Amino acid sequence: MVYNYFKMTNFVPGKIVAKITLKDGSSAVIRYPKWEDLESLLEYTNTISNEDTFILMSGEETTFSGQAGYLAGVIDQINNGFGVTVLVISKNKVIGLCDINKIRPNRIRVSHRAALGISIAKDYRGFGIGKILLTETIEQAKLTLTGLKMLELTVFEINTKAVNLYQKLGFKIVGKIEGGYYYKGNYETQLQMILNL
Repeated sequence: MVYNYFKMTNFVPGKIVAKITLKDGSSAVIRYPKWEDLESLLEYTNTISNEDTFILMSGEETTFSGQAGYLAGVIDQINNGFGVTVLVISKNKVIGLCDINKIRPNRIRVSHRAALGISIAKDYRGFGIGKILLTETIEQAKLTLTGLKMLELTVFEINTKAVNLYQKLGFKIVGKIEGGYYYKGNYETQLQMILNL
């Protein structure tokens, strides 16, 4: 028996998933990425890395070519039905990103699992964007990732706002790694969470 793991999707670069109104009354869209996002995505990535917040990057600078490679990989993942990445765009700038990527799409034993990651720009946190972004990204993943049954993520235990949000969306804590993250001079606990779809 031959398995075909490669599924070309009907990916439309820049396709809008949702429109939202921000706390200041301005509007934003949640949409799929397109090549024209490259410079804004580079600025967003480096800004959030230099902020040294609850993400894996901690001051590392991404180059233009590095970001181009990342975006090419994102588009390839979406095209092949292995992942979903959506951006939040306000005033033509990236202010948030969420992705869901299959763990090992070419391995039958784990092809039902996908990892989730999310980040929001500092000035836009605490306004409910994260919940909307997560909900919309999960819905897109359900529509486009064949056989998806489980989402998983890791999060800093001290990032209680994120942990609470994930739990409100149905994620359960299934494990802990004491000292799993090095953060601002300390080794912090990493939580592992899953959501069964």
